Amino acid sequence: MKPPRLHLRVALVVAATLSTAVCGYSLNYVASVSSGDWQTVGTWNRPGTPGPADDVYIRGATVNSSRHVQVNGAAGSVNLLFIGEAGRGILTINADGSLSVTGAPGVQVARESINGARGELYINGGSLTTSNLYVGAINNSAHVSNAGEGFMAITQGVLDAGTFTIGQSADRTGVFEINGAGSTITGNELTLMGYSTIDFKFDATGISTLSFAGIDLRAGSNVLIDGTAYTGGSATFVLFSASTAFSGYDESIFSIGGFNENFYTTDLSYDEVSRNVVLTVTASAIPEPSTYALAFGALALGFVAYRRKRAKA
Repeated sequence: MKPPRLHLRVALVVAATLSTAVCGYSLNYVASVSSGDWQTVGTWNRPGTPGPADDVYIRGATVNSSRHVQVNGAAGSVNLLFIGEAGRGILTINADGSLSVTGAPGVQVARESINGARGELYINGGSLTTSNLYVGAINNSAHVSNAGEGFMAITQGVLDAGTFTIGQSADRTGVFEINGAGSTITGNELTLMGYSTIDFKFDATGISTLSFAGIDLRAGSNVLIDGTAYTGGSATFVLFSASTAFSGYDESIFSIGGFNENFYTTDLSYDEVSRNVVLTVTASAIPEPSTYALAFGALALGFVAYRRKRAKA
């Protein structure tokens, strides 16, 4: 007797499904809660958590809504990561968290987004490794009229960015904020597009360095240096370091502020040999207590002499 053809077809379908699953068939994981943990199954629109072959989307359902996912612990790797291409999407990688994105174009923070959308990526002590990182939207054939805003900040974290592009145009801006010392920020290429910003925010002790093989600061871009929180002494800080090529250095795109003018002076320079952009902070000499005592004593003696002179007169 011949086996029923229906059973044979079902068997073939099941075998094909199992085969694609074993071979790492790509799935789309979309954050489905307003706030959740990456490793929690209920955070996503499908069973399980994202794996190496999967694409991940963190986005609000509308421009006025948001989704926030946090990485606590090792999240492993995924293929692609899209943050905020619709609505507001937020990813935070905390101190014990780590994530690797292996595919191209890697991590996109509001890169191909709708008008009014916003993507935010925070590395708060954790680590992110990716082949490509885009912060800010970009024109392409599928998104000719769309725009979005991308924001990224790192605080005492580790970033291996691969090829890192910030912004695209006047209505497709990106901002990368570096908070204080203690972060390791490396990659192959760093490009800061016009209208977009890198913001160095000093903590009490200093700032972290952007170390890339190649660095390109485009016309119309902005580099902000904020020393409001700095309380250290005289020191030299490397802001940018390029091992192979540096283009676009122009002091006019740099803005330095916040350092207490009563105690600090600053000087910005570019070393063509080392390809480093350096900020030198010089602290004014603060007199020792013994100096104040001597000065007070001299004033006191002068006052006594003055009184005696007037008394004799």
